[in-house]
Amino acid sequence: MAAVPAADLFHLRDVERRCHRCMERAVARDRLVAFLAGTIGALSGYQLDIDRVHAAGTVVTVELRETVDDGDERLETSEAVVFDAAGGNITKVAVYLQTSERHPRAVSE
Repeated sequence: MAAVPAADLFHLRDVERRCHRCMERAVARDRLVAFLAGTIGALSGYQLDIDRVHAAGTVVTVELRETVDDGDERLETSEAVVFDAAGGNITKVAVYLQTSERHPRAVSE
């Protein structure tokens, strides 16, 4: 998880993701890295803040906030991401959205 805020996406391993339509499929590391880099790079004013990390055995839960520019406002989305790991690799990722809130941009932005 430490690789994400630093945009060091190449440290991610092969990942099995549960898609929003309840389908499971394996995503090759290179395709996932390209997808994340393209998505994050296209978001104006992207900011990632990690609020809390909890590890229990092979499961790590990260509470975070992602904030992006949205017109004259900033859109902040709070979420929890649960990672299952085995042998030093991420084997499953589940994302749970909590809230999305709009905030006025600071004058200096």
